[in-house]
Amino acid sequence: MASFLTVLPRQANANTTQLIEKLPPDNFTPAQQELLVVQGVLAGVAALVLGTRFYVRAVWLKAVKLDDWVMLAAQVRETV
Repeated sequence: MASFLTVLPRQANANTTQLIEKLPPDNFTPAQQELLVVQGVLAGVAALVLGTRFYVRAVWLKAVKLDDWVMLAAQVRETV
């Protein structure tokens, strides 16, 4: 299977590098970086739990109800 970057024209790689160079520097303190990592891990765990809940309710129980949809909307709202 071809790599994503080998499929793109060479000019796209140069443009991507230029765009990355224009980004502001990463000015997070170590405490802020740690907080971002913890938040990302917990969001991933929450998404995994919600996905498992939906799978069990939809496939095994065949009973997805309003509370499930409210939880999904809350998860999407919190993630985005």
